Amino acid sequence: MEKLTVEYIIALERAAMAELTDSERKIFAVRVEKLLAGELMQSSLDDKLNSLEPMLQPLPIRNVMRDDVQKHDITLEELQECAISAFGGYFEAPPTLE
Repeated sequence: MEKLTVEYIIALERAAMAELTDSERKIFAVRVEKLLAGELMQSSLDDKLNSLEPMLQPLPIRNVMRDDVQKHDITLEELQECAISAFGGYFEAPPTLE
């Protein structure tokens, strides 16, 4: 990778509306070079990863739910026998609002 030029740093400085001293420009140049080097490494990694087929599921998919099968019928009368209070085919409950 090429070294950053002074003109490029000054252009960045103007774009950021900042005023840097020469020593600050040198520090800034080093930091920008490190940032760009990381970006190049990221783009090369992206190129490698783009050739891979995406993994949809890390583990094999298998159904762990049982089939929804009705085992036996319970009549309304049998259910109402278990209720504390029932009338006319409905369960009776105390009022929830006053």
